[in-house]
Amino acid sequence: MKRSLLSIFFLLSLVFLDQTAKYFVINYIGKSLQKFSVLGNFIGLTYAENPGIAFGLLSTLGKKTINLFILIVFLIILLFIFKKTHSSKSKFIYIFISAGAISNFLDRIIRGFVVDYIKLAFFPPIFNLADVYIVMGTVFLILEIIFSYNSLKIENKICLDIKK
Repeated sequence: MKRSLLSIFFLLSLVFLDQTAKYFVINYIGKSLQKFSVLGNFIGLTYAENPGIAFGLLSTLGKKTINLFILIVFLIILLFIFKKTHSSKSKFIYIFISAGAISNFLDRIIRGFVVDYIKLAFFPPIFNLADVYIVMGTVFLILEIIFSYNSLKIENKICLDIKK
């Protein structure tokens, strides 16, 4: 029970952080249409409205289709988070992905689009912290799958060697 409450608190904290950043961007950068530089021109904050999903993908689909797609993915991820057989690492991964999905979904419900605000000098699309959560979670998930698969192969090889 304590772990579930801690997981929910961490998830909501991540959502709150992204939503707070979006509030700042909308109210202080969006109104003036100015760019705010961080670390010179390497990282900038700017206001952008994104009708699609991460990095503007699928922006040509209708809002209902995108919302349905996101809702289905979110529900699947929630099932994984609260499944008791997962390791702490897996829960951590799913929490990051869910936090990003929830924060961007809140934007869609409240504004009808996602607010993006991070601009990197070397990466053309503008994105937000929720997108970072989703990408980080996905990368960690892929790494966990790769390492779990390799670990399983090693365990199977050891078992086969012992049986010989």
